Amino acid sequence: DYEMRSWKETIKTLDGEYELDPKQSYFGVSILEDHTAGVTYYKGNLSKRAVYTSENSKTIEESSGDLYGYQSAWSTTETHRINSTVIGDDWQLQYQVRPSVGVNKTLQYSKNEPTAISFFGNYREVMQNKSGLQYDIFVKPQKFFEIDDTGGVTINTYNTFEQLIAPDLEFLRGHFAEDDIKKLFSMQILEGNTKYFQPNQAITRGEFVTALTKAIKLPIEDVSVNKRNKKASEIAIVFPDVTKEREDYPYIMSAFKSGLAWGRTNGYFYTDYPIEREEALVLLLRTIGLENLGLDPTPMTSFVDDQDISDWAKRELYAAQRIGLISGDSNGLIRPRDNITKAEAAALINRLVSYMREEMQTDYTENIVNYSN
Repeated sequence: DYEMRSWKETIKTLDGEYELDPKQSYFGVSILEDHTAGVTYYKGNLSKRAVYTSENSKTIEESSGDLYGYQSAWSTTETHRINSTVIGDDWQLQYQVRPSVGVNKTLQYSKNEPTAISFFGNYREVMQNKSGLQYDIFVKPQKFFEIDDTGGVTINTYNTFEQLIAPDLEFLRGHFAEDDIKKLFSMQILEGNTKYFQPNQAITRGEFVTALTKAIKLPIEDVSVNKRNKKASEIAIVFPDVTKEREDYPYIMSAFKSGLAWGRTNGYFYTDYPIEREEALVLLLRTIGLENLGLDPTPMTSFVDDQDISDWAKRELYAAQRIGLISGDSNGLIRPRDNITKAEAAALINRLVSYMREEMQTDYTENIVNYSN
């Protein structure tokens, strides 16, 4: 909850200068936040009463409305829907404004134009900044008659760039996941010597969770440094088969602390075992915290092999399909119990990143900014 403690404002108009009377004015905001593994969502309400006075008149503005927003590693946005009434000495104005501000990162490939250069091109990550608002006027005085009842303004975007490598994956030319794998190596979600990457090899639970943790930029504890300052008993061992000596230990622990990682039987993580498709898809959906979109404990998906989906995974797969994060194959199958390959895992994780870059932001802006209520 936030409340204005100090507030000064001066408005200059053709009719004179108006000063805010802080003793008669109020501004407050109340916000509810939900911190999921990959996204922090929030919703709030705001209310405002501003009294402006001049030598001969007084104007009162009363506003209230909602705000929605989220923050993630790949995009951030906040959108308001505010209803206002302005009362002058002999006039009244009623309107709604829907301002929005957003930042998102996109990945673009740039091919080099010189022929005599040691690499063909590279990726660049572009951070785009967008802001603007839409408005609707419902009641206006005669002196504002020339103003359009509906309109808006967009502030020009400004972009920043970061150059990323374009890995040499010539041996994957024509592979269905070639572009996905290139992007994940470029963003260092996949690491290591690309020459030894085996796209058709089954990916393990530990490898998938590690890549997913990197994709959403979860904070990772530096265990190697802490070993010098901590007793061995102070380094948590949650899963007996995930010890602190393993390279994937900090990533699995980060996923565990965020509520993503879970074990199988006997409390073991089975980190070196292949991950099943339904396990991977549940992890994707839980990463963005949208499990509530499949509230029914056992909803029916439209996949042909829906009956093969485990009951514990039904809700997440239903929600993931509902928002377009996953889809079936050409035969309408999801094949929930199949192991997935490293190439399939790259395609799934890159799909998640793409969703977090663009579609989430579109949902928050288009569904609020473009429509008044």
